[in-house]
Parts: sequence; C-alpha cells; structure tokens
Amino acid sequence: MARLIRNIDFATREEDGAILVAFTQTDLRSTHVIARRLAGILKSAMLTQRQAIEANVTLATLKAGDTLNSLMMRLGGRPHGCGRIGHGIGCSQKELVMASQPVRIDVVSDVVCPWCFIGKRRLEKAIALHPEVPVEVHWRPYFLNDWIPREGISREQYLTTKFGSPERYKGIAQRVAAAASAEGLTYAMDKISRQPNTLDAHRLIRWAERAGKATAMKQRLMDLYFTEGADLTNHAVLVQAAADIGLDGDNVRQALASDQDVAEIEREALSAREAGIEGVPCFIFGDKFAVSGAQAPEYLAETITRAAQAADAAE
Repeated sequence: MARLIRNIDFATREEDGAILVAFTQTDLRSTHVIARRLAGILKSAMLTQRQAIEANVTLATLKAGDTLNSLMMRLGGRPHGCGRIGHGIGCSQKELVMASQPVRIDVVSDVVCPWCFIGKRRLEKAIALHPEVPVEVHWRPYFLNDWIPREGISREQYLTTKFGSPERYKGIAQRVAAAASAEGLTYAMDKISRQPNTLDAHRLIRWAERAGKATAMKQRLMDLYFTEGADLTNHAVLVQAAADIGLDGDNVRQALASDQDVAEIEREALSAREAGIEGVPCFIFGDKFAVSGAQAPEYLAETITRAAQAADAAE
C-alpha cells in the first residue's frame, strides 16, 4: 500500500467536491482497491459529521497529452451540458460514437443483492439510451453473504445475524423497495422466508450463458427471490427456473446433483473480492472503466459511450 501511495496525486474541484486521484505505475487491480478504500474513508468521515455523501468510483486510463485540467474536464464534465450525470459528466451528441466492436460489460453481482436487482434494470435502461452502441453483457458471480451454508438459513436468522433483528432491517427494506418500485420492480420482502446460499444460482447463470440465455436466467432467479419469495437452494425451484427460460430441465437437474463448475464459481467470486470489489453491483466496461453501485441509467450510459470511444481510439 505504501509503495502504491507514492505513485498517486490528488486534485479536487471546489464547486462539487469531486476528487480526482491520478495513479502512475500502478496496475488496474491495485488502482481499484485503493480507490474503493479512499471512497470508503471519505464516506465514513462525512457520516461522522452527519452529512450525506455518494461515493462513486470511476476508473479511466490516461490519454496521450492529458493535463490535469483536461483530465478533470473529461472525467468530471462541465458545469452544464446535455445533462449532469453522477458528479456532472457532460456530453454532446457529436461525442457519441458507433463502436466497431461491442463494448464488453462485466457485471459482478449476486442474485440476492437488492441493489443488484435494481442495478440490472438501470443497466438495461442505460443500454437502451444509446442503441447505436452495441454491448455484450457478462454476469460474474459474487457472494454477498459467503458465510451462509450451502443449504441456506431462515430469513429471520439471517436478518438477526446481519442487522441485529428483522425489525431493524424494515426501514432499510422499505427504502430499497421504494427504489425498486421506481424502476418497475417488486421487492416483496414479506414473502421471503429463506436466505439462500447462491452458489447453485450462479452455476445456473453460467450454464445459461453457454446457451446465450444468461441475462434471462439472472432475471428469472431475481424475480423468484425478490418478487415471489422462492427458496433458491431448492433444486426443484432451480430446475423449474431453468425450464422457464428454455433450458433442458433434466440436464439441469443432473448437473445440480454434481459438482460441475462449483470450484470455478467459487474461484471467480474469490477473485472479485481479491480485486477489491467489496460491494455490488460493480460494472466493468471494456476492461477500462469500473463503476460501483446501482448508479443512474444516464451515468451508466455515459460510461458505455466512453468505453466505446476508448476502444475505437485504441484501434
């Protein structure tokens, strides 16, 4: 950490408090770890002063000829433009590009994470904002609650362990349910009676990806959990979910009874944590830009276009 800190510089912008951290001689994985820690430190410091803060992290690579001012303008945007996004990223129609190759979007998330449920819908809206930019979405595993046993636990036990009691979670749940409703989603918290281990759910998503149906599988699992209150550790539920999107139920049943892809899923989820991903959803655009949290569609859409521009510039 000390070695890396010597290779960074800071700059701030007074009008909105945005902070730019410039890293040199630092790989992307280490950069993301430090950036997330800095965001966490700042957020904690502001909370002690009873001030609200939204700690967004966006990573970008330097361009040849970048100066501090040009980089702040490129990442932080203008005071006005065709809309303020996040901390004010501006854009103009002439900056939008038709990418020659699809922008790869890796989404690190868990099917029982409510903000991942919301973030998926916001990503879909972001993609729809710029249909001229082709994208390729890949769903990556993450264990929001890696301590839950394979068979799952009761929802009451989970809420008591994590939040102190079910009652203490109600206020949080109501706010999340309202955010979900605003996106056209239903978070029926009272229907959920079991808190699952999500290893098998992530295996289903991987198998569905081989058939080009990972996104449909992800949505079906989230709908089952958040809206219908289904138990995602129940293999019968999972087999039916797979059949609902067109997978062969018998093949899925046999695969679930085996250890197929268990080690791979666990290894990939662990790698995400080791890379510094401490909260989900985390969106990685074109292996160049990372955005943490269920950000607004406009913010995600702007990042998609920036990733497309970066890819075209590199060709």
